[in-house]
Amino acid sequence: MQSVSTIDHLISLLNPIIPWLIALSVITLLISVIAVPWVVTIVPADYFTHRFRRRLHRRGNNSAGIWLWLMAKNLLGGILVMLGLIMLVAPGQGILTILIGLGIADFPGKYHLERRLVGLPGILRTINWIRRRHGRPPLEAPP
Repeated sequence: MQSVSTIDHLISLLNPIIPWLIALSVITLLISVIAVPWVVTIVPADYFTHRFRRRLHRRGNNSAGIWLWLMAKNLLGGILVMLGLIMLVAPGQGILTILIGLGIADFPGKYHLERRLVGLPGILRTINWIRRRHGRPPLEAPP
């Protein structure tokens, strides 16, 4: 009987945030429906064939604007990853939100991870299907 009371208490604590999680889930879904095809179509066809990705910031450039942009981008990515983890157990697009957060964030090894994911046959096939529908040449597979 003790565990039923604990579960009821937990549900009563979560009740106020469930509508917010549902709204966040719907917003994430709508953004992904728009953002994913847009990003997939603007990426150059040879983007993943290069060994290294060109960086926004260079060693000699320490402007405050670039650092502010990188901090904001990483903060947003981190928040989306955390919300995605919450949405794995709550209503929402958890995995999709985590992937969007990782895509926004800038961290060591990200380009290598992206190349590995895009190199998977099912993912590359889906990306090229979207690109074909928008009149773009197919994405070249990473080596």
